[in-house]
Amino acid sequence: MNTELIKHSIGTRHISPLTQTLNQHFKFVFQSQQKKQNCLSVTAAVRLVILNSLSTTVDLFVVVTRVFPQYYKPLNIRVMLVHLEVFKDSNPFSVEGAPGEVLGRFAKWRRENLNPRTRNDVGHGRPGAYGNVLGMAFVGTVCSLASSAGINVVSSNSTLSYFSTIVAHEIGHNLGMNHDRDGCVCDGNCIMGIFSDDAASVWSRQIKTLGQVC
Repeated sequence: MNTELIKHSIGTRHISPLTQTLNQHFKFVFQSQQKKQNCLSVTAAVRLVILNSLSTTVDLFVVVTRVFPQYYKPLNIRVMLVHLEVFKDSNPFSVEGAPGEVLGRFAKWRRENLNPRTRNDVGHGRPGAYGNVLGMAFVGTVCSLASSAGINVVSSNSTLSYFSTIVAHEIGHNLGMNHDRDGCVCDGNCIMGIFSDDAASVWSRQIKTLGQVC
């Protein structure tokens, strides 16, 4: 199963902190007709579930409901938070070991415990910190009940806008997007770059191919 790791040492050009307001950041998005043709003709809905600790629930809720979904609007994708699972004491699965192992355990927990209770398309969690790894997700699994999952890490001094780019990046992987090829250009700050012609074309093909299956 293909996964992508985001690290400080190699991924900063893909996950840049927002230096402008959301309106400023997105005013250039899809200005040309060539870019607009990659948008879906109808809005696609992605149902998101979040696993989180009690201490950061409020901040995460703000990110999920108000900030990062803005990244997907130009692609005519609506990301909806349908379930927020909060644990006061500990995670319901082990968070020890490599991030890939933790991601696997989270995906297993989602499949066995969360999916029977809540219908969803993607599940993401914040289980802990793993060195310089900011996030990890299975690629192209949005239609999979077993592996449509990702984990996101944020330090105590990270801003909400910065964390929103991490979540958007990892969900982009779930939606079938890989990191942009060299030479791929996007307007404003790049997030893998989710709004470049390259990434938008990949997403458009992915959803048109799998849309009837989800």
